[in-house]
Amino acid sequence: MALAILRDWCRWMGVNAQRSLLILGIPDDCKDQEFQEAVQAALCSLGRYRVLGKVYRKELGSSVALVEFAEYLNHSLIPRQIPGKGGPWTVVCLPQAPDAESQDRPNFPAQPQRQAVVGRAGEAGTAGHSGTAGEEEAAGDAGAAAMEGDAGEEEALGEVRWQLEVRQELELRKELQVRRELEVRQELQMRQGMEVRQELQVRQEVQMRKEMQVRQELQVRQELQVRQGMEVRRELQVRQELEVRQEVQVRREPQVRQELQVRQELEVRQELQVRQGMEVRQEPQVRQEVQVRRELQVRREPQVRRELQVRQELQMRRELQVRRELQVRQELQVRREPQVRQELQVGKELRVKQELKVKHECQMRRELQVTEMLQAWQDF
Repeated sequence: MALAILRDWCRWMGVNAQRSLLILGIPDDCKDQEFQEAVQAALCSLGRYRVLGKVYRKELGSSVALVEFAEYLNHSLIPRQIPGKGGPWTVVCLPQAPDAESQDRPNFPAQPQRQAVVGRAGEAGTAGHSGTAGEEEAAGDAGAAAMEGDAGEEEALGEVRWQLEVRQELELRKELQVRRELEVRQELQMRQGMEVRQELQVRQEVQMRKEMQVRQELQVRQELQVRQGMEVRRELQVRQELEVRQEVQVRREPQVRQELQVRQELEVRQELQVRQGMEVRQEPQVRQEVQVRRELQVRREPQVRRELQVRQELQMRRELQVRRELQVRQELQVRREPQVRQELQVGKELRVKQELKVKHECQMRRELQVTEMLQAWQDF
């Protein structure tokens, strides 16, 4: 499986698989600096190289890196494992091809070998055709020079391609990073705007509730003031009525006394007249009339006294009723005051609970937003 990944990756990148290595078992949390240090410590002695890419593979459960060398390698010198984070990393390479045996050692130049081959071909030509030996040697030298020029051009083109691929990869990575940064900034701005809007809404709701509470308190106070004013007015009216009744009674008492006196005087005059008439008339008749009048007076006196007593009782009853009404009203006021206080306390408690609920909701929303931000950063 590792060799198949190596071949496919090299084919897709357009790289020679014989000069490439595949490093397996790199943990996902390994940073680029740690990876570069571990690879440089293990492969710097083999020559120039470049890291073409590092990708996480789900089927392997770890990251995989592709490394290309500038020259062919002797596979016997390649380490099978690289010490790194999370344990040793496995190194995989293709088996050495028989055509590449002469190219495994880059320190030995290829030009002397080619000159030896050309020399052997020249000796064989002298055995058959001695006259054309010089021409064949010249042709062999020209072919070797052409082969060397082609190899140099291929190496130069390979380096140019490698540089172009590296630049393209860097540009793509930079573009991806810029796009991700822009997306993250936009998300942060959107979330901040949502938070600001939510805070403004919460503040407006709190202000509206406070205004409603203040209005309710003012209404309750106004109602209490109106009730107190009505009660004060009623008390004043009752007192005025009592005073008027007392004044009327005080005024009536002398009138009643005068009436009694007038009646008594009239009766006395009548009696005198009757006596005078009786003196003129018969004495027994006069005596009878006097007795009758006295009886009438005696009878009228208790009636008058009863009338006075009845009036006094009516006045006393009215005063008692008025006092009872005042007491009942005072008791109602005393009972209503704790009820109104309880209502005010209940309203304040409800307001405090509502404010606490609003604050708790704000805190929960902020915590959810923070958790979402953290999850987004982790996913990023």
